[in-house]
Amino acid sequence: MKNLLLLAVFFTFATLSAQENCDNFKTGNFRMSDPAINFECTITRNDSIQVEKIVGTNELSTYKVAWLTPCEYTLQLIDGPPEAVAFYKDRFLKVKITSTHEDSYTFEAKMDGMDFVATQTIYKVE
Repeated sequence: MKNLLLLAVFFTFATLSAQENCDNFKTGNFRMSDPAINFECTITRNDSIQVEKIVGTNELSTYKVAWLTPCEYTLQLIDGPPEAVAFYKDRFLKVKITSTHEDSYTFEAKMDGMDFVATQTIYKVE
């Protein structure tokens, strides 16, 4: 029982600590890459708009950002390539920051109507 109580206190502290650090990533310039699929993009985010630029093609996508909690937000595509607009139409990408570090955070993202959960790390470059 004592171990369960200690574990509960640890998880509560870890969650509160992560939430305090999430504010560091609400605005700024970021980089995200996935070498497995040869993908890299830069991200510029203010409190309500996120612009992603794919490195190599300079293709731009603009998203509306809505913060649900200190560490959770949704992205809704408002402008981008026609195929992306068609795919994301009336869908939200829900993002949950699962851990933070000094210059990066790891998140899980899930699209409305899909079972797939993506996990990725974003690095702050500003």
